[in-house]
Amino acid sequence: MSYCSATDVRAIANISTTTMSDSAINSIIALAVPKINKEINGIVREEDVDYIDDVRENKIDGSNKTFYTRKSFIWFLGDYNNDGSVTTGDVLVYEYTTDDVKSQLTVSAVDETGKITLATAPAATSDVTMTYAYAPVSEYTPDPLLKIACAQLVTAMAFSKINATDWSRISLGKLTVARPRMDRPFYEYKQQYDETLHLLKSRIQQRRNYDKSGMMDVITERLK
Repeated sequence: MSYCSATDVRAIANISTTTMSDSAINSIIALAVPKINKEINGIVREEDVDYIDDVRENKIDGSNKTFYTRKSFIWFLGDYNNDGSVTTGDVLVYEYTTDDVKSQLTVSAVDETGKITLATAPAATSDVTMTYAYAPVSEYTPDPLLKIACAQLVTAMAFSKINATDWSRISLGKLTVARPRMDRPFYEYKQQYDETLHLLKSRIQQRRNYDKSGMMDVITERLK
């Protein structure tokens, strides 16, 4: 699963399967996802796991396997490894034992709220850290706005590739003159992508405002 599909791209652009195959479009999607993530996602590296509030206690007691990121409930858990989906591979959890030995723990489940479930509980005497991405909209079940942005960017990139080999030719005897056609579709869809990206970035400021105030109201609402 990715933010958008070849079908989504064809829905907004006149790109036939003859002009570009689904596999070629999927290759462009794989290149577009990291760019989108770079624009809207934040990264947290080696965040200390400790008490946040009464909902997110993050107990390290030798039996608890459920932990929350500090960005949980306010932000969405994001696509850390840039594959276009949010899975257990997008959270890196490390355990530091009392003798400073670092080992990576297996994540068995995640959800978009930032709730992380481990396969085994860390020891009560250990320190635990988490590395992850956070997003202003859902990437777990891609937000409609995110899907649109993905399709627009991929379409622009696709037309850039298509028109790169689309030349007008004039032959005068033995002389052949070739010039590239104007790449208008690229600029049109790139502008549409920039406009959608602006809307996505407006969600970032909203989340930042939640971080500063109203945190418990948001947590209560998300738990309903």
